[in-house]
Amino acid sequence: MMREAQAVHDLFTPIAPTYRVANRALTFGLDGYWRWRAARRALRGDPASALDVCAGTGEMAGCLRRFGRGRVAVTAVDFCEAMLDEARRRSGADAITFLLADASRLPFTNESFDVTTISFALRNLNVTADRFAVCLRECLRVLRPGGRLITVETTQPPRVLVRWVLRRFLGIVVPRLGAWLSGSRPAYAYLSGTISRFHGAPQLAAILRDIGFGRVNYRYLTFGLVAIHQAVKPAARENRERMRIDANGEHDERSFA
Repeated sequence: MMREAQAVHDLFTPIAPTYRVANRALTFGLDGYWRWRAARRALRGDPASALDVCAGTGEMAGCLRRFGRGRVAVTAVDFCEAMLDEARRRSGADAITFLLADASRLPFTNESFDVTTISFALRNLNVTADRFAVCLRECLRVLRPGGRLITVETTQPPRVLVRWVLRRFLGIVVPRLGAWLSGSRPAYAYLSGTISRFHGAPQLAAILRDIGFGRVNYRYLTFGLVAIHQAVKPAARENRERMRIDANGEHDERSFA
């Protein structure tokens, strides 16, 4: 594990027992709604298998299991054993396969899953541009042709006033409330910083296209505080067409319903 990733791991280990409660408090309960929207998108088309990357305490994996109603085999991976310990204690966790694994080296063969998801963890993969790209390529590798990556993540709100309010909240409230709930001020100072520094939705869409995904689109939620991205692994013919389109400077980015 690279040094920067190890530092993130060491921050998350002590806050694992309070992580879920802190997320609920810091988002005023909206994180559950945001994940529900992402899970609903991921489950369209009735996928048979789903992989949740950077699963944390199992919130997104639980949504996929619950709303999939037993029709989708859910696997969840995280590089922090303490987070997975919390996830395995959740109701319904026995129906999910939890594995200790780093997102940069997923322990699966090529084309293993119909859908992959990442919820509120892209920022933690973005410790360097190289690591971010490697992790996204791993998500692409394990998807079957036509399979989809669904991400839900904080973003840079398009409205100036909303951005100003968000930055004040991140600078004042998140470190203090997070420290009070978890006992770790450094962890929540880090997390608030990752939100301020992370890509905007259009920039993330461009990165996904550069990685090799096609049909990339996104939708803002809650005044642009969060964005859900959908990206599709092209079949061989689609990939050739995508390369032609990219060469002509065209893009397939658009919002979805």
